[in-house]
Amino acid sequence: MRQPVGVGDVTSGLLLVKLLQGATLQEALEHVTAAVYEIMVTTKAMQEYELQVVAAQDRIAKPEHISAQQSSEISHFGPQRPVGRWLLL
Repeated sequence: MRQPVGVGDVTSGLLLVKLLQGATLQEALEHVTAAVYEIMVTTKAMQEYELQVVAAQDRIAKPEHISAQQSSEISHFGPQRPVGRWLLL
């Protein structure tokens, strides 16, 4: 499977939106991290390399908070490193 493309673009776009909506930097980063994770999970489940943003739109708007332990059940695209209570891919 190919590595997904556009992760940086979606990350910076979501971060800008959350900051413009008035979120603190911490709140924005927490939301963006969870939302990007949801996009990656959806993309992996659909066996695609192009980010499945439309398919994940509800999970982007209201992402579930996933801990490093919960995510260990999900196959990932690359190295992981826990950051606080979030997991960065």
